[in-house]
Amino acid sequence: ALIEHHRSLSPDHSAALVALARNLHATPSSVLHAAWGLFAAKYTGENEALFSSIVANRPQSLPGVERMMGLFINAVPVRISATTGATFADHIQTMQAQTLARADHEFLPLAQIIGAMPHVSAAFDSLLIVQNYPLGNVGTGETDELLGVKVREFKEQAHAPLTVTATLETKVALHFAALPDEYDPAMAHQIADGFVDFLSRLLDAPNAPVST
Repeated sequence: ALIEHHRSLSPDHSAALVALARNLHATPSSVLHAAWGLFAAKYTGENEALFSSIVANRPQSLPGVERMMGLFINAVPVRISATTGATFADHIQTMQAQTLARADHEFLPLAQIIGAMPHVSAAFDSLLIVQNYPLGNVGTGETDELLGVKVREFKEQAHAPLTVTATLETKVALHFAALPDEYDPAMAHQIADGFVDFLSRLLDAPNAPVST
């Protein structure tokens, strides 16, 4: 069974995250991606981090895409460099630019990307999912309809040893799911608590140099 932990940001920090994204003309997703990348670099003692991210992109170049159902979900690589002297705000803007730059290439399968650079494949050991689509209570038995489509069963299965799912609600909710073969309970607990503390401190001082 997965090792799971649920955490959430305080209401004040959740509001600060949204406000920071708005002030930087970025998305809350870019704020969370920058924070997770910096935390991963700090946790592993490296100068950079490489992880996977889930995107839902409907390519306009695909004929008939407007008549197709589905979220067009794919996993793509995200890289962040813990540049000395850069502020959290700097990293968010870099992440936003990176997101826009890769938009035309988000259809490439992650397995194909990893296959093209086997020397770094082991670095894709975490996956960040930012949920913006309206799942509501689907899968809990409380709701059986999603956007007018009846949902009989809902399952999610990630490829990474550690999956972090952020849900943008009144408070930013965080769900950590770790494979027991890769993480022990104490380590998973430490990561969950550590990320919430790290992100909160970044939001308290977004224009201060980030120490990793």
